[in-house]
Amino acid sequence: MKKLFYMFLTVIITQFSYGQKLVSMEDFEDNKESYVGKQITIWVSYENRWNGCQLRKCCEKFGNDWVLWKDFRWFGETGQVTINIPDKFFDNDGVLLPNVTDGGSLLATVYVYKARNHRTPPRPGSTYSEGGSTSNVISLELVSMKRNK
Repeated sequence: MKKLFYMFLTVIITQFSYGQKLVSMEDFEDNKESYVGKQITIWVSYENRWNGCQLRKCCEKFGNDWVLWKDFRWFGETGQVTINIPDKFFDNDGVLLPNVTDGGSLLATVYVYKARNHRTPPRPGSTYSEGGSTSNVISLELVSMKRNK
């Protein structure tokens, strides 16, 4: 009986902690400010067919610089989300990113911050140069990404 209780408790705790880590599009949209300064996990999809670019590659330019952001879809939703991807993720042929060649369901852990939302690679002797929106917005920066099992 005791063993069954502990197994049940373990299942409940596991389900509760996993559910707390994933943030839905609706919750994020309704409570963006409360996530600033925190890491959250979101469930997204990346479709090379509509993006026209393999996830592990920089393939768009903003001005004369390769962009370090990608557009994803909230999984199972129509909403789009832009995630800034630090340049280290593109080093070594993008080994830190999943090898998504056709499309996929991904778990992205992102850091939520308040600043301009698109970045291009740093120029020699400078920090990141920011493009996109000129007003302060809630932005996401990739911490880690893996395929959803």
